[in-house]
Formats: sequence, structure tokens, C-alpha cells
Amino acid sequence: KRELYAKSHVLIAPSRYETFMLTGLEAMASGTPVVTFDEMVEKVNKLYSLWKSGSQEYWEMCKNARKTAERFDWAVIIPKLEHMFHTVVKEHGNNQMQSH
Repeated sequence: KRELYAKSHVLIAPSRYETFMLTGLEAMASGTPVVTFDEMVEKVNKLYSLWKSGSQEYWEMCKNARKTAERFDWAVIIPKLEHMFHTVVKEHGNNQMQSH
């Protein structure tokens, strides 16, 4: 799957109602720019033009896609979640954390 994203020049996500687009994050993690519904026509045309002309701006967009996806990497998310859970338990105690 990752190999396909890495070989792609752009991921077009035409869904209007995507709550958390994991597919988009996977594509961005591979350095593939993502175009969503609201920006489709304008962005697809721009990306195509940039890619076709060999523009540095296209490659910057690829690099920025990777940086965006890195914020959602499990190696980043898990420590934040652990910290949040430890804070809640510390502030509210184990008694209030048990289900009723």
C-alpha cells in the first residue's frame, strides 16, 4: 500500500463527509499531496501544472505532506495519550476511573 502511495503524484479524495481521512494521512506519510473535495478542481489543476513543469513548488508540497502526516504518527500520538491518561488518573484518582 505504501509503495503505491509513494509512486503516486497526488491522492484525490472526493468525499464530502470524511471525518478523519486515514487514507489521506497514509498518502501524506509517503510524501503524496492530497486534494480534498472542497478544493478539488483548483488544486488538481495546480498540482498537475506544477508536476508537469517540474516545479520545485510541487516537491515542497510533497515534503510538507510528509511533515503533516508525521504529527499523526503512532510514535508521536502514543506518548501524548499516555501522558493524558496519567494526568487524568493523577488528578481524579483511581476510584473515579472505575466503571459503575
